[in-house]
Amino acid sequence: MLRRTLAIGFATIMFLGSPAFGAALEDGRDAYQKGDYAGALKLLRPLADAGNPEAQVYIGLSYEFGDGVAKNTAEAVKWYRQAAEKGSIDAAYNLGTIYEEGNGVPKNMVEALKWFRQAAAKGHSLSQRELGSHRRIDDQPPEAPDELVGGPENSWLDGRIRRPRVPW
Repeated sequence: MLRRTLAIGFATIMFLGSPAFGAALEDGRDAYQKGDYAGALKLLRPLADAGNPEAQVYIGLSYEFGDGVAKNTAEAVKWYRQAAEKGSIDAAYNLGTIYEEGNGVPKNMVEALKWFRQAAAKGHSLSQRELGSHRRIDDQPPEAPDELVGGPENSWLDGRIRRPRVPW
């Protein structure tokens, strides 16, 4: 049994690292961007199921906007969260906007700011802008994290949006 599990794991790793995997991702991304959502989903869903964060973002987009599937924000959040937990800054930003707007989920600024911070810390400029727009004290919800209210020493906005230090 252990041998079979290891063999399946090795085959999965080999597939995910193969040129076919990369080609399927590229073809799926191209199909989505051209509006061929059914074709994109056919290519991207197996990759997303296998854990590819970029494919998971596209599946999330499909569910968020109803592209090729019935619109389902809860399903979009599920896919975005999986991708964001693997480090996708696009997924983190999308989660932030969903929670900020209350788009199909209860509006939750603490959750929105959490995801914007995650993406902003990795250099995502739109997330940095979102954090900057919430820096003004009068814009803060009562449950905002302490680091977003206070002086310039801990602000994201002091006349400009600063890029966080990211270890390379």
